[in-house]
Amino acid sequence: QADVESRSVTVAGGGGGAPCTSCTPYTGTLSGAGDSDYHPNGSYYYSSVSGTHRGWLRGPASTDFDLHLQKWNGFYWATVARAEGVTSEEQIAYSGTSGYYRWRVYSYAGSGSYTFWLQRP
Repeated sequence: QADVESRSVTVAGGGGGAPCTSCTPYTGTLSGAGDSDYHPNGSYYYSSVSGTHRGWLRGPASTDFDLHLQKWNGFYWATVARAEGVTSEEQIAYSGTSGYYRWRVYSYAGSGSYTFWLQRP
């Protein structure tokens, strides 16, 4: 019996330019499956207001990079939103309350450089 993989999918549109206005770009490189980076710049940020956290990821063709949004719950970083399509283009729009947030770019398969755009509430 074959294993069936279940993954939620939210895929961003294609194109070469920035997918958003008034957002901040970050770049990085993942070395292969299982590698991950955190943003902004290996850190986190505090949102003092409720609102929508938006992230867009664009990686190399023929890779599978995923995007996760995590929130600090007082004990650990809990994943509150995820985009795990079968390509390296992902996007998340998450309506959240105030708190500490960070974004995780994760390689499910493949390696290479990526660009991540972040828009805070």
